[in-house]
Amino acid sequence: MNTLVGVGVGPGDPELLTVKAANLLAKADVVFVPVAAGDSADAGSAGASPGVTGRAEATVLHYAEAWRIERVEFALHDRVHGPARERAWDAAATHVATWFAAHPGATAVFATIGDPCVYSTFTYLAATVRELLGDLDVQLVPGVTAMQDLAARTGTPLVEGRESLALFPMTAGPERFRD
Repeated sequence: MNTLVGVGVGPGDPELLTVKAANLLAKADVVFVPVAAGDSADAGSAGASPGVTGRAEATVLHYAEAWRIERVEFALHDRVHGPARERAWDAAATHVATWFAAHPGATAVFATIGDPCVYSTFTYLAATVRELLGDLDVQLVPGVTAMQDLAARTGTPLVEGRESLALFPMTAGPERFRD
């Protein structure tokens, strides 16, 4: 069975990875990293390609050889969930599914900044790859989020006692925040 693991690589500091994440990055058959559309001259091809090295890729390079890294293009700068963004997700999922077709029974890691369960591209990718392949073992390895890193660097507790912690995406707009 094919295995796709969403690995949180933290806020971009290679020292803020879990041991489990580091071990998976070191031994996975391939590590997919997201790049913004247009940031890579040949995104999606095997090996690290020319172009902008993103935070996820830079972190992964501390644990995985460059030849095991494949860039996958996403519409990361599109703030609107529209057709262009969905086409990019579909193309990325097709790339990953095609890789699995050529490597049956393999383990692929998708490295995502922060945590794969918090506003991550991985959830969309995994759902679409599963639709394309059917039989797919999807696993998650949590990562340090930017809010945890910032709180630690500034010595600021996020919550204490009975305080609540709520996440709100500012990409939703200030009107939703006011509501």
